[in-house]
Amino acid sequence: MAVSKPVVFKVRVEKKKQLNEKYLEIWLEKPTGLEYEAGQYLSVKVTNEGDRRSYSLISSPNEADLGLLIDTGPGGLGSKFFMHASPGEMIEVLLPMGRFIVREDNERNALFVATGSGIAPMRGMIKEALSLSGDRKAMPAGRQVKLVWGMRHEEDLFWTDSWDNLKQKYVNFDYEIVLSQPNNGWKGRVGHVGDELLGEWSGWEAYVCGNGEVVKAVRDQLVSEGVDENFIYFEKFN
Repeated sequence: MAVSKPVVFKVRVEKKKQLNEKYLEIWLEKPTGLEYEAGQYLSVKVTNEGDRRSYSLISSPNEADLGLLIDTGPGGLGSKFFMHASPGEMIEVLLPMGRFIVREDNERNALFVATGSGIAPMRGMIKEALSLSGDRKAMPAGRQVKLVWGMRHEEDLFWTDSWDNLKQKYVNFDYEIVLSQPNNGWKGRVGHVGDELLGEWSGWEAYVCGNGEVVKAVRDQLVSEGVDENFIYFEKFN
């Protein structure tokens, strides 16, 4: 699949939403004529000295603006930049970048596995997979799409209403959230994402996003559960 070359743009910060104490959602003006694929990322200039940080796009191509998910926990240059950014401010971005995109040239069921902020590209990719992206090629109606998302604490969660809405709208979509350190009142799954991957996944394709250690562990487990390694696509976060 052809991917557009990255271009530098000056874009406006349109909206800023605090999802919880740790995560921030940023929406940027979408440059006229920009073409990108769900799952790609952009690079943001975060200091006058030219330091840059990369963020996956949470938006799908048919959405009006470009969305980003910011994990403010690390408190690094990028986190501080967006914590202080205000709607109306102009920032410099380089995009589109990356090849972590939904493959549309096969009819396999699609499994999406994410930990922490690795959920960022999955939002747009799952919408793409469920054919919410207008005139783009749709996946077959019978294709199963499943998300497994691992987090530590319940208070870190967000977008659950969005996943519920997709599940209600599409009978071929399902998702599971797994918490490794839940509160006593948590009624969902407890453990790690790998606990939800036990079983037969032969014939599926998988998209995995998280830190390098998690990505390797999930990839190895999926291969052992029958997934062809040629159909496992991943993005590693530093």
